[in-house]
Amino acid sequence: MSKLMVSFSLAGVILLSSSIYSQQFSRMDQTVDIKDSGAAEIHVQLNFSTLDTLSFLQLACAFDEFNEISATLQPGEMIVPVVHFKTHEVPFLQMSKTIQPGDYTLQIEAQVDAFLDWDAAGPEEFGTYEWEMVYENNQPMSIDSSSLTVKLPEGWNFHRVLRSAPEFKKKDPKPPYTFSKVGDQASVTISRVPLHYRDQLGVEFTFKQEKRGSILIYVGLVIALLYLYFFRDLILKHRSKNKNKSDETSVEGS
Repeated sequence: MSKLMVSFSLAGVILLSSSIYSQQFSRMDQTVDIKDSGAAEIHVQLNFSTLDTLSFLQLACAFDEFNEISATLQPGEMIVPVVHFKTHEVPFLQMSKTIQPGDYTLQIEAQVDAFLDWDAAGPEEFGTYEWEMVYENNQPMSIDSSSLTVKLPEGWNFHRVLRSAPEFKKKDPKPPYTFSKVGDQASVTISRVPLHYRDQLGVEFTFKQEKRGSILIYVGLVIALLYLYFFRDLILKHRSKNKNKSDETSVEGS
């Protein structure tokens, strides 16, 4: 089965300006929220500082098009105009905003309708699907701390991680990724400190749909068996009492 490899590098990529070396990227957190349709809502938060005045900000990305995209700069909740374009077949985002020296938080919200190709992802053996989310730091500077979170559609859960960047080695005390679940939505988060130039951050994983009906039936059977076990004396006593009453009624009738 052919598998579509998605290289996800939406923000924190190449910062093109005359004063790139006067900047510091302290933290970048990326979240990809996958929907049942295969679309994805993407959120990026980048904390950075600059010693020089920037006339604009350019970020290279791996998406040829966005269905929706917006950006805000804090402090001040400033809405930043975003233009998507290509140069030498490499897509970019350009934020047309003069940025004075200081500390800032850039937030990008994007919608990509055709993000996960279900046919390319599976299903495979045991009804599992396979996908890969990878971010590569293509900017000539390090990011002090970076994380990537992948959220599955509601009702789906992770089966296992096939590969990760950074790699999980046997000598490591714990993997670089963690799983969590809020309600019916499962997610995996992987981190790298620091994220150097050309470093990758990502996970290749399998996932499958949860069979909620079977789980509920199983839980119901377990509860019923536990009830019978712990209250068996009370049930037997109640049955014995009813039997005695039935015998007395039979005697009086005769």
